[in-house]
Amino acid sequence: MAVTTLLRARWSVTATFKGYFAQQARVAYPEMDMGRELLTLNLSFGKITEASQEVVTGEMRQAFKALAALPPLQYHAPGEADRATVPRGDMAYEEVTRQPLFFNPLLERRPMQKRASPEQEAEMVGWATQGITRVEHVLNAHVTLSVTAIVCAHCSPSHQPTCAPSSLL
Repeated sequence: MAVTTLLRARWSVTATFKGYFAQQARVAYPEMDMGRELLTLNLSFGKITEASQEVVTGEMRQAFKALAALPPLQYHAPGEADRATVPRGDMAYEEVTRQPLFFNPLLERRPMQKRASPEQEAEMVGWATQGITRVEHVLNAHVTLSVTAIVCAHCSPSHQPTCAPSSLL
C-alpha cells in the first residue's frame, strides 16, 4: 500500500476530527441514523466524495477519498494483551443487536474483498428507508430472522433489493 494513501487516511481519522467526519457522514447518509458508526463500516463514501462543493469542502472530500482507498476493514479477534475488547462470539446480546447491519466487519462471515460499491451503498440506503439498519431490525421476538426482512422488497414496489440483509448474518 502506498504510504501517501495510508497517511492521508490516518489524518482523516485523527480523534480531533472524528466528530467532524462523523457529522459529514451523518449528513450524507441520514437514512442510516448513525454518525461515528458509519466510519467503522466498509463504505466507499460515494455520497460524500461525489457531493457538490457547496456541501463538502475539498479537504473533506480528499479525506473521504483516502478512507475509501484503504483496504476494507476486517475483524481480528482480540489478543491476550487486549483485555478491554471482547471477541465477537462473546459479545452481549444487546451489543450484537445494536450493531449496524450492512458492511460491518464485525458481522461479516468472510472478510469483504473490497469496500462497498456505489450500487451496494444505494441498496443499503434503500433498506434504511424501510427502517432496516441494525441487526435488531431483522430479528423477531423469538430471536430468529424475521420473515418481514426477507420479504421487505415486496412491501415497497419502488425498492427491489438484490439480496436481503439477513444474508449478512
